[in-house]
Amino acid sequence: MIRPRMNTLLHDAIKRPLAIVCAQAGYGKTRAVYDFSRESTLACAWIQVSERDNLASRFWESLVRAIAQLDQSAADKLSDLGFPDTEEKMSRYLDIRERALNTKSDKRPLMVIDDFHLIENPDILAFLERFIHHTLEDRSLILI
Repeated sequence: MIRPRMNTLLHDAIKRPLAIVCAQAGYGKTRAVYDFSRESTLACAWIQVSERDNLASRFWESLVRAIAQLDQSAADKLSDLGFPDTEEKMSRYLDIRERALNTKSDKRPLMVIDDFHLIENPDILAFLERFIHHTLEDRSLILI
């Protein structure tokens, strides 16, 4: 379903680094963002989280799958790295990420984290805080 008004709102929202889509269950948030991402010309990495993603290893698999949508080589390196639960691993994560972004000439890619509210693990939330902070520098992020 094409939603011109919603697509216009999302198009304007992604001109900024962070957009939060919030409404009650069943209001079509995911479908609206999905339809918008399909209509846009932006490369898109979609992370669909669930309550099971509160396990660091499971969350990391979901994130790596999403990053593979943009850059398979970076995803392979991140898969080998594992969840960055130490400062050294976080530094390596940021280095892999920076190298991947420097080799890409595409327009600003779009990242979507769907059902963000389901993440409760403090380690994952701490990682996501840093992930979001660094993501805002070079791509658009939509949190649903």
